[in-house]
Amino acid sequence: MSDPEEQTPEDFHPRKWPQLLAGSLAANGAFALGAVLAWPSPCIPELIKSKELGDLSGSQPSWLASLAILGAACSAIPAGCIMENFGR
Repeated sequence: MSDPEEQTPEDFHPRKWPQLLAGSLAANGAFALGAVLAWPSPCIPELIKSKELGDLSGSQPSWLASLAILGAACSAIPAGCIMENFGR
């Protein structure tokens, strides 16, 4: 294999699958975040009507809607430590 400094632009062929995988994962992450943040808006009124989770009253629906954000806040520090160890 030649030295990277000796390569000409005609010799460079980027690998496409890693780029497609990274782009797909980034798009999937954005879609998942949007789905989690938008879920409470249509679902909470339906859960209150159906009584599927019991009698939701007072601040309980807002706590249910906040669970994903609270989970993200609690997992930020461990995720940072994991990325520090495995990401470099």
